[in-house]
Amino acid sequence: PIVCYVAWQIYQRSKNRSLLELAYPVLAANNAWIRRARDGNGNGILEFGSSPVGNGLYLGTKLAAKDESFMDNSPVHDEAQWNETSRTLDCEDVGLNCLVCLDSEVLGLMARELGKDGKIHDAHAAELRGKISSHFWDASRSIFANRLWSGAFTRSVAPTSFYPLLCGAATPEQTR
Repeated sequence: PIVCYVAWQIYQRSKNRSLLELAYPVLAANNAWIRRARDGNGNGILEFGSSPVGNGLYLGTKLAAKDESFMDNSPVHDEAQWNETSRTLDCEDVGLNCLVCLDSEVLGLMARELGKDGKIHDAHAAELRGKISSHFWDASRSIFANRLWSGAFTRSVAPTSFYPLLCGAATPEQTR
């Protein structure tokens, strides 16, 4: 979900609308897919997973989901378990949710730049921003952390613990 942000930054520098015209429908479809396919427990908060396509060696495994995060060797995923029914980890990821939140925000900007209604993207970003701020904040450690479906915070944290600053989800107190 970082491609929207990259495309927007390129557009801001080049003002070449053809990039937005080509990218917007694909990126909007990707955003809708990830929000649908990576919400394994249906609570509107996302987890990494593995889609049932292709014939990759680790297809449908915890390792495939960890690979999707690009942090496959990170201890932040050690406590997570693979859920075959949802095809996701049973661990909601703060970094993924923040990137999808930023993705939604930028899609709203792109939509307006293209003369489209961006309100649906703005609403998705606002809803996720609120969930990130409350759901992932571990007050006992004063940091954002991944959360298992059981409600427990993962013991390990990662650089993604700071992503709520990127998408504007951290309150001033949490930022401090």
